[in-house]
Amino acid sequence: MSAQENARIARIPYEAYNSRHFEDAAAVVADDFEMRNMATGETFRGPSGIKAALKRWADAFPDSKVEVRSVIADDKGAAIEFMGQGTNTGPLAIPTGTLPATNRKAEVPFCDVVTIRSGKIATTHEYLDMATMMRQLGLMPEPAGAHA
Repeated sequence: MSAQENARIARIPYEAYNSRHFEDAAAVVADDFEMRNMATGETFRGPSGIKAALKRWADAFPDSKVEVRSVIADDKGAAIEFMGQGTNTGPLAIPTGTLPATNRKAEVPFCDVVTIRSGKIATTHEYLDMATMMRQLGLMPEPAGAHA
């Protein structure tokens, strides 16, 4: 696939998230798709896995949107930089359990690195600063010397 086509394909899950049409994201991932959240160590597999990952964020942050800031693509895949913003009014599932809603806003930068094979997303490695998000939600103290 061309870099331009890969960039187009790579954007679809973010558009699907914003519209809450998770089936659109599932339609562009390979049957053997693997999404690895590098901050939590979790792996989501297949079309059902991407839907579960997106739904988890939407359940925890029902008003959330993502803003794609940059897409850099080549003939093998793409890197997508985006900002996630929303209010935590739902439970947030994490590997160690479920955190209750904090009713606080969070604005967290993410970067996803995706590989694309035969027009489908084969892998996604998702990078986010979980500590910043937890501080914004009031679940972690600000670092010493930080100023609000």
